[in-house]
Amino acid sequence: MARREDLLAGKKINVYINGDPFFAGRSFVVHPRTTRNFEALLTTLTDFLNPKFGAVRHLRTADGSSEIKSLDELISGASYVAYGKKFIPLE
Repeated sequence: MARREDLLAGKKINVYINGDPFFAGRSFVVHPRTTRNFEALLTTLTDFLNPKFGAVRHLRTADGSSEIKSLDELISGASYVAYGKKFIPLE
């Protein structure tokens, strides 16, 4: 059985804006009380980051290797790239 502390623990992630090489990234805490599902996370990240491309629709690992599709896939301490329609890898 899971401990109560484990159920309420948040995940601290670093988020970058896709296509912006000068954006230093921002820390963000994903907590089960404030972020109920993945769509709510994307909406919150849109408000938090205010990207030039508009709404955040997708998250990808910082190296661009895989797309994140659920809150369970997030790893505390990891870095992610927020993007809209198309992922543009930085060189």
